[in-house]
Amino acid sequence: MGARPDQWPDDRVRRSSRRRPLRDHVHADGAVWYASLAGNHIARVDPANGQATVFEPPTPNQGARRIWADSHGRLWVSEWNAGQVAVFDPAAGKWREWRLPGDGPQAYAVYVDDRDEVWLSDFGANALVRFDPATESFTTWALPDKPGNIRQLLGRPGEVWAPSLPLTALLRLRTPALGGTELTRRSLGRPREPLLVRR
Repeated sequence: MGARPDQWPDDRVRRSSRRRPLRDHVHADGAVWYASLAGNHIARVDPANGQATVFEPPTPNQGARRIWADSHGRLWVSEWNAGQVAVFDPAAGKWREWRLPGDGPQAYAVYVDDRDEVWLSDFGANALVRFDPATESFTTWALPDKPGNIRQLLGRPGEVWAPSLPLTALLRLRTPALGGTELTRRSLGRPREPLLVRR
């Protein structure tokens, strides 16, 4: 877009540095979507004119932290304060939300893989969490480092990548189409450590 954060058209973002977008995502339609933790909303930035349209999740003060689109154009949002994952369908204008399992979840990073499964980091449980939208069920993997501090998730077909900060480690979760799932940890600058989890 080229605009600095203090030039964003949405006044709620512009008036305070704490209200700047925390994470943005380019949608299939070319628009940029961002999540605002302090503003408790997500917004679509029109690529033609730079105007932001705000969409507020159903839960007040939920703390929208990260955002990622699936192959259907739906936007998945991690809700830090509420410990939830939300999905917004821009075409229908509808929201749904699910609370992560366990006591005191804190959803931070979010990533949607090539099978449209949703991955999150949970600071409350110190875990990686997979949400299957088809069954509306969660699967959790405990992180090997305490705290794991996974602030961003990325991936490629069959794999999810999670940098662990400030421990400078990289986690790779392989999710083969057939068989189990395996989690490995690589300390950057040190030899590869052995397989930790196999399911």
